[in-house]
Amino acid sequence: IAHEVRRLGVGKFGCECVILWLYMKEKVQTFFREYRKSFVVVFSLLAICVAISVITSVAVPKKLKVSFLDIGQGDSILIQTPGGHEMLIDGGPNDGVLGKLHREMSYFNHDIDVVVATHGDADHVTGLIPVLEVFDVEHIVRSPIDAHTGIFDDLTHHMDEETSNLHVAQVGDRIDFGDGVVAY
Repeated sequence: IAHEVRRLGVGKFGCECVILWLYMKEKVQTFFREYRKSFVVVFSLLAICVAISVITSVAVPKKLKVSFLDIGQGDSILIQTPGGHEMLIDGGPNDGVLGKLHREMSYFNHDIDVVVATHGDADHVTGLIPVLEVFDVEHIVRSPIDAHTGIFDDLTHHMDEETSNLHVAQVGDRIDFGDGVVAY
């Protein structure tokens, strides 16, 4: 075979590749013949799993979910829209909000669309600092009233370092998530 392949103008490396391919072709065909039923079962189960996943993600309607996070004193609210957007309102008095967010959000989701700091009291905004450090935040909405505390100054510094769009809230503002959910 090698002589015939060389005669066609294929070099030594090409000849070795053809011989290897012919050798492996026979081994692969033998392997598939022996394990055909196993492959059919495995690929059938895989196809069923993919089909179920696709059907449930398309057919099952997603709902608006509002989670009031138990973070001790202070507030923290996570809103998840049917379109997969997240809005976090306040962060509580410490980094405990991170654990609550990880329980409520998908493991692979490291984005929060909107973070809102309603006012500068430490029991509402301290937890937002680690949130800004861990998550990619697209928009930050803050109160127009400045709090002259060290923690609010630290939060403001973190907000300035983010590549997020920073917006100072005003009466009449609205956030449209594009999936039927609008926050006023």
